[in-house]
Amino acid sequence: LSRLRVGPKFVDASSIAELYRVSKSGSGWLWALIGVLAAILVIILIAGFSGDAGFVDNLIDSWNNLALSVQGLFKN
Repeated sequence: LSRLRVGPKFVDASSIAELYRVSKSGSGWLWALIGVLAAILVIILIAGFSGDAGFVDNLIDSWNNLALSVQGLFKN
């Protein structure tokens, strides 16, 4: 057994370990997924409304520009 002195009292090390134990729940992953989906939605909306043409045409133009930029990275 190991004990830790906290102020005037002694505390077991196992009880200190319980204070810092992280709960394993799926809600953290769910919130992370919701955050990623919200970010993707915002990017799509910004790309769709950013040009002079219609929403779908702006999305297509944005996608084509992105694809050409990525292709340019791999050309000699």
